[in-house]
Amino acid sequence: MTSLLPLVFMSLAAMSPDADSTVLVEALALPPSPSLAAYAVTVINSEDLARAASSRLDDALRAVPGFGLFRRSSSTAAHPTAQGISLRAIGPSGAGRTLVLVDGMPANDPFGGWIYWSALAPAAIERVDIIRGGGAGPYGNAALAGTIRITSRLPQGNGGYADLSVGSKSTFAGSGGAYASSGALTIDIGGQIFDSAGYDLIERDQQGPIDRPGASTLKRGQLGMTWHGDGLTLRLQAAAFDEQRVNGSPGARNSTRSREASLRIVRDGDTDMEATLWGIDRHFRSSFTSVNADRSAETPALDQFSTPVKAAGGNLLLRRAVMGGTLEWGGDARLIDGDTNEFFQYLAGDFQRLRKAGGRQFLGGVFADYSHDLGPVTLLTGGLRLDYLRDSQGQRSESQRATGAILLDNHYADHERLAVNGRLGLVQTLSPALKSHLSLYSGFRNPTLNELYRPFRVRNDITEANPALTPERLYGADLGLDWTHANGARASLTGFWTMLQDGVTTLLITSTPGSYPEFGVVLPAGGNLSQRRNLDRLRTMGLEADVSLPLGPGLTLDARYLLSLGKITRASTAPELVGKRPPQSARHQGGLGLDWQSTDRLRLNADLRAESAQYDDILNSRRLPGYATLDLAASLAIGPGVELYGTVQNLFDHSIISGESADGLRSLGTPRLLRTGLRARF
Repeated sequence: MTSLLPLVFMSLAAMSPDADSTVLVEALALPPSPSLAAYAVTVINSEDLARAASSRLDDALRAVPGFGLFRRSSSTAAHPTAQGISLRAIGPSGAGRTLVLVDGMPANDPFGGWIYWSALAPAAIERVDIIRGGGAGPYGNAALAGTIRITSRLPQGNGGYADLSVGSKSTFAGSGGAYASSGALTIDIGGQIFDSAGYDLIERDQQGPIDRPGASTLKRGQLGMTWHGDGLTLRLQAAAFDEQRVNGSPGARNSTRSREASLRIVRDGDTDMEATLWGIDRHFRSSFTSVNADRSAETPALDQFSTPVKAAGGNLLLRRAVMGGTLEWGGDARLIDGDTNEFFQYLAGDFQRLRKAGGRQFLGGVFADYSHDLGPVTLLTGGLRLDYLRDSQGQRSESQRATGAILLDNHYADHERLAVNGRLGLVQTLSPALKSHLSLYSGFRNPTLNELYRPFRVRNDITEANPALTPERLYGADLGLDWTHANGARASLTGFWTMLQDGVTTLLITSTPGSYPEFGVVLPAGGNLSQRRNLDRLRTMGLEADVSLPLGPGLTLDARYLLSLGKITRASTAPELVGKRPPQSARHQGGLGLDWQSTDRLRLNADLRAESAQYDDILNSRRLPGYATLDLAASLAIGPGVELYGTVQNLFDHSIISGESADGLRSLGTPRLLRTGLRARF
């Protein structure tokens, strides 16, 4: 990160403001790049988020087919390690294959890649750009299936906001902030609170005395300072959050404590600049248990009592008009240091062994992207990116707690790799209302420290880490049409093809109960022992459609659909997987939304979302049925900037099966949930 500091401030000093510039810094980001016209992009604005039935950002973004956590669960109930994001159903995984940026800062957990969606308050967000495909480009590591850019509201002047609600399952959600300005300086403070008793995580007829709802609590606070100059915005922010969760039984719990800081610089001039420096100090803890057959009792199985991670990084984007086009160039870097400390092998009423595993990663890259109008109806864009990846200081040790005797002391070789990626896009204006876009791209994702070194457990299923994992690569192509009408109607249709190589997946080792000393585990009856491994090739091709039609004054219909045909085409170490679909990837996903501004004060919304069947496991032996769910929302303005609202998720309380274990235990998604609240801006 320190290597980027001179580059950022030298660039800042070298750029003089241009009085004739048309770029206005009105948010914590530059205007969208011209190159985005060649890729499939969906924009969700603050009004869209306010109309959502849920208080969680990930639930609101599910309006885009193909967006989803690893399983069909909401972040209100999902274990953090299952909150990685997939787009287009391209090989969903707990670590995710989509990069999420919040004001330029990666939201992907530096240790495991998942996202803490609970810490992202929709009320504080200005817009969300969901870029499907597009490759590494200016984004770098983890931008495989796409990139999600979240832009926060820019505090200016004097004022504030608040959003408070109560709902089913003894749920309270609140977020708010206030800001005050003096001259060019604005100081702001904000926070979030979430507390819920939670809903049932497995089907009621399978529950036993030991089962508990998925309760969770969150507290988050932030303090920021923003300075506005002549075409320049500087923002310094510090934030912290603490989260506690119950994972379905008294002994299965997890908690996260996070502290982070960032500096954001946005400037327009002859050369526009967007830069971010950031740091994270995070501590994760998770305990796992083994539950007996009648679910009347549980036994401690694994206590990951300390998983600390520290990370720091930065990124720089420069944009300038060059030879009649737009040149963008820059770089990013991040350094990550983390490990897991855990007790395991529970015998005679206590854990017998201690394990420590972890390492260090450095990820850094540079890029250049150029967009040029070849004529009045043709835009050509392309770019190259070079990344250096280093995994170092990897180790795994195990010892007897009682005596301190060393049982295992493995130190893994350092790995250094270069990743070269590129992308090319073409936009053709076919008529004033119709455009076509074509893009070719590649991307990569380095395995996380979590995948390399940390084992985990879900009920009786055990998954081992693998320090020999190699980076994932993705190659893709999109071809689409975009249509707009003067009355506000629009439609888009995009076909896509991707090939994921060396995708990290979970492969079954055995289902036979017993002791496996090479992994230091005892597999209980009804469980599976698996390990993370690279899968040779996963091909996904499909079609996505998006239509928005104004039906009358204040009435709009939105329709979205995704067809995703994923198939494993090569698996050298497990040939029986060839032809199988990737787990947790539905073939069909779609939704209908109706938005009605019935009066100046009253607004009504209905959203229908559906998915076809999918498989829980890579062998395609455990089929999860399809589902449909209807959400409703209504808001009533009761004064300037103040409105009451009410929502219901899953109106008909449809049972959403989000997972099935090897012994047939079925996990549940979001049931019917009601919520009422008040939001205000002042």
